[in-house]
Amino acid sequence: MKKTALAYIGKITVFLILMFLLTGCKTKVSPEDIENLKQRIPDMVFLGDEINLPTRINKTQITFSVNKEGYFDETGKVIKAETHDVTLIITVFGNKTPLFEKKAILSQKIEVLFQEVEKYVRSFIRHRTGSDIYLVSEYYDYDDISIVYQSNRPDIIDHDGTHYAHDYDEPVTIEVTVNARGKTHRFSVEVEAVGLPDGEKLNRVSDWLDEYMETIEFTDDFELPKTHPDYGGTIKWVASDPFVVIGQNRFFFPREEERVVLMTQITFPGGDKQKEYIFDLPASSMDDFSRAKRFLEISFEEQMDDFFVLYDGSSPDITRFLLEGDAKNKLYGAKREELDLANLDKWFYPGYEKPNDDNPLFIVVHETGIRTPGINAKYYSEFQYNKAYVADEVDAWTSWHYTVDDHSIYQSYLDQSECWNAGDGDIYGIGIEMCINADGNYNASLINNARLIASLLIKHNLGMKSLKMHHDYSAKPCPETMLQNRLWFKFLKMIAYEYVSQALLSQFEITYTYDLIEGLSSWPIEQVIYNEGVTVDSVQNIKVEVDGSELNFQIRVSAK
Repeated sequence: MKKTALAYIGKITVFLILMFLLTGCKTKVSPEDIENLKQRIPDMVFLGDEINLPTRINKTQITFSVNKEGYFDETGKVIKAETHDVTLIITVFGNKTPLFEKKAILSQKIEVLFQEVEKYVRSFIRHRTGSDIYLVSEYYDYDDISIVYQSNRPDIIDHDGTHYAHDYDEPVTIEVTVNARGKTHRFSVEVEAVGLPDGEKLNRVSDWLDEYMETIEFTDDFELPKTHPDYGGTIKWVASDPFVVIGQNRFFFPREEERVVLMTQITFPGGDKQKEYIFDLPASSMDDFSRAKRFLEISFEEQMDDFFVLYDGSSPDITRFLLEGDAKNKLYGAKREELDLANLDKWFYPGYEKPNDDNPLFIVVHETGIRTPGINAKYYSEFQYNKAYVADEVDAWTSWHYTVDDHSIYQSYLDQSECWNAGDGDIYGIGIEMCINADGNYNASLINNARLIASLLIKHNLGMKSLKMHHDYSAKPCPETMLQNRLWFKFLKMIAYEYVSQALLSQFEITYTYDLIEGLSSWPIEQVIYNEGVTVDSVQNIKVEVDGSELNFQIRVSAK
């Protein structure tokens, strides 16, 4: 009986132990607990977020797994995001038994999203406008992104992009706030709100300039207006005598009493207008040495981008490959026509006197129009030779005096010859073709051409009124690049600089001393510095001695 009782007690003990073990291993997580766990897993997670779940509930161990590897570390922190959204399935376990699954969106990198939204917003906003601006309020089909705008000048451009009429061009800043997925990104867009149409502004600035020039009182080193105080725009100047305007807006009296034409160009983005003013000016009291030093000071006020010229009176380097005598195909006139002096007043200004005996009156500027690599000045010089002396047939009866590229100048005909390149401009013109070959440097070609043209003006006693474009005699848009980019007055300034250099500085002993900073080098045109690869905005120090008088300058060099 005693053994039976002990056996019964043993069975009861085993049963209780088993029941304890079984009930102890069961998850004790209520529906409310599961709902709370679900709430702790956001519908959307971002890079750097952390899923923070309790490790135990009622002695039940809580863990989770993700259906895609590499996005979370062992602590539950998001360590990786894509440039697109990723759908994740997060499974939560209690004592390794699945409790539930929840879908969560791993957001694309929020900074990338904001960059995309900013780029999208900016693409609709014109940086210069005279009409309403379209301000987008949505980003494609994203329903969790809002875009809000705030203008600092709602009287000109309102918060909704409405443009209100006003006279003057005004800067407006539009602050943009992007709210996306609980995050915020802010940036600003600068807009120039156009007042009157550019054509009307041109007319008003032109009228203002007429009134200004009627009351002007000149002095040496007088600054001519570069813009209108209200309407803006750009005003550039050049004078028939290159000594009178230096740097496109610095006025000086001429070296001798004379009649001078001040030529100006008023420019707005929508158009430009050229005007002329004639003055009888007295001689300056400034001596040549003082004028030379002031010229150098003004030239060093320029900021260097690709090139800088150290003016010292250098002349152009010309290779003469002259095509004269008995040619198989005669592509030029032997001698210019006699000049009707009555035309001088019409072409230049009343009282203009014949400048020379050989009758070259104009320098006619062309561009070759051919961008093919290797089609440079030497090529065209040989081309003219072959056309004149070798070819059995000539497809175009054209000729010109000089060809210029970014490092060389070739002369094919004497200045006195009448070449055929510009229609009515041929009779009294010297034709120059400037190469635009793709393996050349256009800006260096401008420098080389300016040096050549200045030397021809000095040689033939001509002034800046003698400079013409092929387009002045033809509907052909030539020189095309110069016309398209509105470079003509810039080119005239370069020619005026070279003129003063060759006519004035050449009489002095001028030496330059400098150590080129890293990235600058010498270009194969005398006294021309090239920005080959300056990596940060820098300053180049240069010492100049003019007949023993020392000047020190700094050139501001822009990074490439």
